[in-house]
Amino acid sequence: MEEALTQEVVFDLIKASKKPLTFEEIAKRLNLDQKGRKSLKKALRSLERFGKISFEDGRYYFSKEEVVMGRVIPNPAGFGFLEVGEGKKDIYIPPFEMERLFGGDVVR
Repeated sequence: MEEALTQEVVFDLIKASKKPLTFEEIAKRLNLDQKGRKSLKKALRSLERFGKISFEDGRYYFSKEEVVMGRVIPNPAGFGFLEVGEGKKDIYIPPFEMERLFGGDVVR
């Protein structure tokens, strides 16, 4: 199955699972050899980086939260907003979070 191993295949497997899966469980379900396992690691890292899956306690699971990117807009009063665009509502950023951000930063 290594030829067809894509992020989409891995994502669909994790999303369809009723419980979080370990790396070994995913590899077994996909019937992967050593080369396929390397591809699986890359796919899992990429899916996690883009917020499509999460990793906790050695298990991968489907992230139900939507990850958004936007530009930080500071307010002189100390708080700020994340300008998401795409017709979506801006997200409030409390003052304690704004201490680590600068106006114009692009974050997710």
